Amino acid sequence: MLVRRPRPDLIGSVESHSGLRVRLANLRLTVTRLVLAVWAGEIAGFIR
Repeated sequence: MLVRRPRPDLIGSVESHSGLRVRLANLRLTVTRLVLAVWAGEIAGFIR
């Protein structure tokens, strides 16, 4: 029993950790896209 109990806990913690990693990656992608869009808009404004 002592050997079997930690396994589902470890699996659950790993799943939640990977979910957090995916959320952080998505946030980084959205932030970088917004920054690139604003940066490209400013460059287009300077060119015009």
